[in-house]
Amino acid sequence: DPTVGRGNSYMSQPPSVAEVRCAVQQMSFGKAPGADSIPAEIYKHGGEQLLQRLTKLCERTWDQEAVPNDFHDARIVHIPVEGKQGLL
Repeated sequence: DPTVGRGNSYMSQPPSVAEVRCAVQQMSFGKAPGADSIPAEIYKHGGEQLLQRLTKLCERTWDQEAVPNDFHDARIVHIPVEGKQGLL
């Protein structure tokens, strides 16, 4: 529902740099990167300039009220690990 959160003052503003920083810090190391091929480590060590640019991207997405189509792409691939419950 696109109206969810519209009356909530917390949700009435786009994410701040501090909120983007918090989200980036919560990303897991060692996970396979997404369709953009950028691992979480790049975001975590990208510094203040990258945080500023990510925040601008969030602001633009917020203002347009639409998520870019590329953000919808995800590929989940099961990778068998030797010695795990009957695999290999």
